[in-house]
Amino acid sequence: MYIAKSEGADFQLFRLSSLQSQRVKDIFIACTDKPTGFADAVKSIFPNAVVLISIVCQTRNSIKYAVGKNQKEFMRDLSPVYRAAGKAQAKAEPDNQELKWVMIT
Repeated sequence: MYIAKSEGADFQLFRLSSLQSQRVKDIFIACTDKPTGFADAVKSIFPNAVVLISIVCQTRNSIKYAVGKNQKEFMRDLSPVYRAAGKAQAKAEPDNQELKWVMIT
């Protein structure tokens, strides 16, 4: 357990260096909710690691694109995408549904 005033890049580097000094040779997958500082720190200490954003964080971040009154329905419609068995199924899932959510960029 670590105590720090913030979870900045310096703290992440310290924490991961500490793991390495305790003889952790490699990390295969690191899952985070804040990909920027943590991902850079992981890659600098364990260059072969794959850094992923957790599915919970991805879905929470997705909800900000839906108007408040539509958020429950949006999350219900998004569920088959993030519960898909694989990448191909997840990409195909929106085609299986009625098109009702349009993102304008």
